[in-house]
Amino acid sequence: MVIARFGSDLNVRPNPLAVSEQNKFAFRSFTVRRLRSPGQMPMRSIRCVNSASDWSRPLLVKLRAAFRHDFCPWLDLYVNWVKQPIGWFLIAAAASLLIGATLAPQALVIFAAISAFTLLGVLWPWIEMRGVACRIRFAKGRIREGETLQVHLEIVNRWPWPVRGLAVQRGFFAEAGPDENPTAVALARVPGWSTSVYDWTFRPPRRGVYPAERPVLSSGFPFGIWHARREVEVDGGLIAWPQTVRLEGIPPVAGQDFTVAGMLCQRSGSEGDVLGVRPYRQGDSLRKVHWAQTARHDRLIVCERQATARRTVRVVVDADAAVHRGDLAQGSREWAIRLGATLCQQFHAHDCRVECVLGRLLVADPGPTGIKRLLDEMARFDADESAADAGGHASACERQPEGRPPTNGRQPKGWTPTNGGPREVKLDKALSGSGGALLILVTTDLGLKRLRPDRCVPGVRTVVLQAAGFHESGMEFPPPRERESDLAGAWIRIAGPEQAGADFRRQWERICHDVWCNV
Repeated sequence: MVIARFGSDLNVRPNPLAVSEQNKFAFRSFTVRRLRSPGQMPMRSIRCVNSASDWSRPLLVKLRAAFRHDFCPWLDLYVNWVKQPIGWFLIAAAASLLIGATLAPQALVIFAAISAFTLLGVLWPWIEMRGVACRIRFAKGRIREGETLQVHLEIVNRWPWPVRGLAVQRGFFAEAGPDENPTAVALARVPGWSTSVYDWTFRPPRRGVYPAERPVLSSGFPFGIWHARREVEVDGGLIAWPQTVRLEGIPPVAGQDFTVAGMLCQRSGSEGDVLGVRPYRQGDSLRKVHWAQTARHDRLIVCERQATARRTVRVVVDADAAVHRGDLAQGSREWAIRLGATLCQQFHAHDCRVECVLGRLLVADPGPTGIKRLLDEMARFDADESAADAGGHASACERQPEGRPPTNGRQPKGWTPTNGGPREVKLDKALSGSGGALLILVTTDLGLKRLRPDRCVPGVRTVVLQAAGFHESGMEFPPPRERESDLAGAWIRIAGPEQAGADFRRQWERICHDVWCNV
């Protein structure tokens, strides 16, 4: 820590970005200011920066990347077996056999013991898996991030003896790599000649479809040197919707398409409050007659009420990995999808026509089925697969691959993709080609820099996430002064993942209050 001292009256203010737990590897900067005494001139503020961490941090990042880099990936096929315990037993057996054949015959006893130990550790799990069947069933088909549900596990043991050391692996952890087999649930003992049902509580770590891959039933009993696996049958599946923030209202949006259900607008209709009176016209209902004004003017006078109209709201979520920071579950890209889902759900609940651009254009039809289909698509969205389909990832304001039909070739009810297959959509089509819709862009401050002012439509609302607040330890990020300038014109600003939901709700309520007060 670097502290400069200029007398006794000092006010040392640590930079909140530097001392926060999330940004513990950030610049350790302090603003040192001498307090002015009565009758004295103000002193100049001095900014002191810990230069030691300034040059060492990039070096540590490079060293960490070098130690984790795989310089010879083509050798993994030949050396992966050494990572397993059985590999070392095979090496020990080969070494003892070589020593017993050339130097000391007593080593053959060690070779026989190791071989018997290895053979028992391989054959016993393999035999047990031949007589075991497993099935998984979820209590519900849909759930949100952060919620829990019961998972039913049914195991049939056809052997007369009990089976021990069973574990269900794969498919339940989104952060697991392709070579990892994290255990979802483990069983100590399953009785022989029985059908056992077990329940456990599962909390999805993030949005998506579970199980993400085919689960397997594994057993390494008795020694754990080798695991026999058998695929598990899954009845149905689980869709984890993005986590949403509870909101109370929406800003006033005047619609243009007159519908039975929608927002009330200041146009003549038959719903809402009374706007005024007018003379009776042929076909008007007698229920609209204003009898007091009719008696005063000695002719029929009817009331004019408000009309209901629906307005289109398009939410564009920038899912480009180049403009996002953070880990898989609490990164800025996941929070951008969560906030986009919150906006779609809130406007859809107030009878707006909702369009969402997330990899492709999705339209939620009215009714609960429409929003369910939209949230299903947002849960299934994979940025890497979307980039491969579109021939490379691009910002939401540069290009967007449009909708494609589902894999079964049929369009589900309540879900309307755009015409055509996956293709690029320019900025004017993604943000301006919406026929007067309310446009909301959810992106980061890094994505906001990539916007071209000559191609952006005036009046686009932006929900900006501060990328530096979501960064991982040791990751580079821009100085605070640049970030503040980038977020100056944002509609809603999110500083980090810790209070993202509360910050979004507070700013949303302030916007709704200010807009409705000026109506």
